[in-house]
Amino acid sequence: MALRVVIHSLDHARAAVTAARAGGFAVVLESPRGAAGRQGIGWWRALLDAMASEFPGRTVDSVLDCGDATGRVLEAMRAGLPAVRVEAPAAVLAALAALAARTGTRVLGPDATEPLDLLAAADPRAAVTGAGTPPPRR
Repeated sequence: MALRVVIHSLDHARAAVTAARAGGFAVVLESPRGAAGRQGIGWWRALLDAMASEFPGRTVDSVLDCGDATGRVLEAMRAGLPAVRVEAPAAVLAALAALAARTGTRVLGPDATEPLDLLAAADPRAAVTGAGTPPPRR
């Protein structure tokens, strides 16, 4: 299972991917809640493009959070984003997922587990490394 990490900048993304690579675990970069409306879909696309350029040959899983703005999901599909999260009733999620299947975008609903949020991390790479390290066996 991959470690979900909320990133707020390109530096956070670099730290998360570098730590995951060094630690041998998978990581999923997630935007802050509602980032599709606040930071914008273009911001996320540019961040993913920068990551692809800096880490060639490495697939970086990512999820843009659309909050409850279902219209942003359609914009994300047009932008070719790999995955989005949206808070919507099950029927709306199903309809969006059906549309998204044609574009290759995955539509995810809310997740009950809390991801690691790097917003207040003094050392983002260390935070990811610590979270991605399994507890010692007893």
